[in-house]
Amino acid sequence: MGIRFDGVYISKQPVDFGMRIEDQPYAYLRFYDDGTVIQSDIPGIPPATTLDSFNPTNCRYKGRYMTDGYYLKCVFPVSAESSGSGRDSTVEEEGQIVGNELQVHHISYLNNFSYDEEYRFAVLNSGR
Repeated sequence: MGIRFDGVYISKQPVDFGMRIEDQPYAYLRFYDDGTVIQSDIPGIPPATTLDSFNPTNCRYKGRYMTDGYYLKCVFPVSAESSGSGRDSTVEEEGQIVGNELQVHHISYLNNFSYDEEYRFAVLNSGR
């Protein structure tokens, strides 16, 4: 089936950054047919109301992806300025596409933090 462009992929569980469970955000991935992918962590019960509420201007990371229709790799550059660490780095997600779901391994090379995550696809309103 391959990557879909008519909505977003939403993590099945909130991302646990050590905060109270009600404050934990869900991760969102949105793919574009030009090879661009954006990611953000949005608090609250998903989905975000419209595609317009999640776009390149309000995303946490903007990167590139590669896929063969089954295998997926996303690479998000993280600038020293945005990371607050004083050094450039990357965040990567590698995994597979299974129907309307993604199963990925997330790696942040900035702090050597990694975890597995599953996403489900959701078609969202255009907001217009």
